Amino acid sequence: MFEGKIITRYRLHDRSVMFRYPQWKDLPEFTAMRQAFHKEQIMANNEAVDWELAARRLADILVRMETGRARWLLVFIDGQLAGQGQVDITGKLYATIGLALLKKSRGLGLGRRMMELLEPEALGLKRRRLFLTVWSANTVAFELYKKLGYREIGRRPDWQVMPNNSRRYSDLIEMAKTI
Repeated sequence: MFEGKIITRYRLHDRSVMFRYPQWKDLPEFTAMRQAFHKEQIMANNEAVDWELAARRLADILVRMETGRARWLLVFIDGQLAGQGQVDITGKLYATIGLALLKKSRGLGLGRRMMELLEPEALGLKRRRLFLTVWSANTVAFELYKKLGYREIGRRPDWQVMPNNSRRYSDLIEMAKTI
């Protein structure tokens, strides 16, 4: 029903951008993307991923989508996987929303567009209250979420040591929005 369905396509300068639901044949690129997230030390996706773990993750995503418990979107630039976003039912009245983009894909407006596409997906899951977390060190994402109407509802000070052993800590900020 959802697997591989294209949500939108458009041109961004001289590049082709496509957002669509994942499909099983995305596994090689999905694995490579998750490995890149680990290498780039994306804190939300900072686990080492091998082929088997990526296959389990993708299988779980596809099952959650088909059973009406989640919606995931992948974004491609010129046919290359550039990031992911998801809405997951995590409570009776709310869903958790989030995204991650590869470093080379940031600063192009894809995060904003991903969030704009995910919010209607939440409504399709019959969820109007959205919840997310963001690290205070990720000021770009935090400011984007505020611009999109998310408000800070909680903060866990010095929750995480930043990657690369800098001994710099980051707060975990909880944000919410009703759509």
